[in-house]
Amino acid sequence: MLQIDHIIPRPPSPSADREESEPALEHDAPLRVLSTSSVSNRRHDHLNQVRARLTAWRDDTYDDQPWGPHALLPPTVLTAIATKARLRTIDDFISIAGWEDVFAHTHGAEVLALLSSLDNEHHATIEQEKIERAEARHRSVLAKHEETKRIRAEEKLARDEAKRVQREEKIQAAQASKERKAREKAAERARKAAEKATRLPPRRGHPPAIPLSPKNTDRRPHPFTPTAHDLEAKQNSRATTRPRPRPTPKPSAALSSITFPLYNIPSTSTSTPSMPSTLLTPSTPFMPSTLLAPLTSLMLSTPSTSTPSTACIPDSTLLAHHRIQ
Repeated sequence: MLQIDHIIPRPPSPSADREESEPALEHDAPLRVLSTSSVSNRRHDHLNQVRARLTAWRDDTYDDQPWGPHALLPPTVLTAIATKARLRTIDDFISIAGWEDVFAHTHGAEVLALLSSLDNEHHATIEQEKIERAEARHRSVLAKHEETKRIRAEEKLARDEAKRVQREEKIQAAQASKERKAREKAAERARKAAEKATRLPPRRGHPPAIPLSPKNTDRRPHPFTPTAHDLEAKQNSRATTRPRPRPTPKPSAALSSITFPLYNIPSTSTSTPSMPSTLLTPSTPFMPSTLLAPLTSLMLSTPSTSTPSTACIPDSTLLAHHRIQ
């Protein structure tokens, strides 16, 4: 990097100018203590107050003298002492304000005390005004803070109210949606039921019921309770009545014999004589196998033909079976 500090000129510093402009202090000159108020002059109300007090002091001090008050404190000296707040010693009155040495040494301490009291009162007033302004500013800040808190509280209440209204609206919307869905489901069920009713044939209704009226309600109580007369009449009716005769079943000529097809039996037989046969019915008693053994052996020993024949059970065999039973 190029070094260009020696090329760019720098402005002189204020401290250097002050050191060059301030003259050297003389060892014989008296030292003065400068306060913060020494750098400024009295102005406005404070200046008028100091001028009035100095004028009143001058008039009271040399009112009875022949040379008058203006010889004690001329107007130019009075204005300089009243205006310049940095005058703190008698030498300042002599060197800066131009007051006579005799009057400065005689009345300088009294004038310095008067100026100090007036300055202290002025500074106290200024401090009191500052305190009052600070308190007013503090009260204003507190009031503003309270106003801000009140506004924030109102905004919070408004937000809470808006949230509550929003929640209620959501609840109402959900309830309305639920009711709407329930109505839609009910309408859908009704529609499906109507469609089903149109597809199915109409049901036959039950005939109207005929109301039954009780008979002889004036004679018998409800519920019916048999009396002694009813019991006696019932016993007499049982004693006098006879059982009705039942019809006796007659034998049927069609059921006198039973025929069933037999295979392997010839239609005509020369070795076995013809015998009367009996028809087997559900009412025919069970026939033991011992009675059917000769017939079974006869059927098995006879050669079979293509045309089935009818075998009959002889009546003598059935009669023997009845006798065994």
